[in-house]
Amino acid sequence: MVLALTHSDKVGKLVVADIAPVTYPQWRNPYIEAMQAVDLSSVTRRGEVDQILKKAVPEPDVRAFLLQNLESSPTGFSWRLNLDALAKGMADYSTFPKEVAGRKYGNPCLFISGGKSAYVKKADHALIQRLFPQVEFSEIKDAGHWLHAEKPQVFFENLNKFL
Repeated sequence: MVLALTHSDKVGKLVVADIAPVTYPQWRNPYIEAMQAVDLSSVTRRGEVDQILKKAVPEPDVRAFLLQNLESSPTGFSWRLNLDALAKGMADYSTFPKEVAGRKYGNPCLFISGGKSAYVKKADHALIQRLFPQVEFSEIKDAGHWLHAEKPQVFFENLNKFL
């Protein structure tokens, strides 16, 4: 969103997946914490990590998405992601920069939100329309925040139709 607002000549069309141009309250990320809590030195199979994550991440599709970041090597398992950096930077990731608030992106834009997600509220639509006047809204009713992991077929159908 920031790139589109600051360098619209570089963005022909914009798709935004379940996030609004707002600053979100500071919060911890339970997925990152769950991944950090896994003692990878004690596991020998990917399925063991899946079972360990199950308590903190009950949704099978979300666990499968997280497990895509699990790497196996002859010496054991590791996460591809820098979980410590992600956890440390969460405050920055959840802040929408105030300096772009008065700009507009005039090209076509699609905001896809999850019907079970609290990230894009109906009250955010007016702000989104001010910043992105050529916006279309789409809601995937049975999805939460992780649209592409929870409802990949419907998510890609939305993308293909728009693009």
